[in-house]
Amino acid sequence: MKKQYVKLCVILLAVMYTSAPTQGSNHLRTFTATLSGAGEVPPVATGAFGHFELTIDLNTGQADYTMRVWNVTPVTASHIHVGGPNVAGPVIIPFREIVAGFSGDGVFRGRIDINKDLAVMPNRGLNSGADLDQIFRINNADNLYVNLHTSVNPGGEIRGSLKLVP
Repeated sequence: MKKQYVKLCVILLAVMYTSAPTQGSNHLRTFTATLSGAGEVPPVATGAFGHFELTIDLNTGQADYTMRVWNVTPVTASHIHVGGPNVAGPVIIPFREIVAGFSGDGVFRGRIDINKDLAVMPNRGLNSGADLDQIFRINNADNLYVNLHTSVNPGGEIRGSLKLVP
């Protein structure tokens, strides 16, 4: 019985070792956010809501995003901001693919080049777009959020904090 147990442990360790991600294949980081009017500062009464997903390739600095929204009033802009849950902070990454004037339900997809599109803000811990570690360090403190601005709510209609997907 003891030999069978040892054999099983060796097999399990071998499977775990061979299926574990290697340094070269573990280069993607995904963040998500649930967007609502309750997340705005101050909170906004709206029927709009949404979901946001951002996947960053650490090797290239390219990031793909998808934003799904429902019941939004005419959109004016959308961005990633730096600021805590109760803070209205500055824009650090604009989303160019968000269609101004769009209202209702929709899906927006786009690509960001973190190395070029990230705003440099030394007072906020962003010294260059090339250092992706800065983004993760800032986000670990729950200080990055997505905001969708509309003509009805210029300060933002729906907002959500970015969370790293484990």
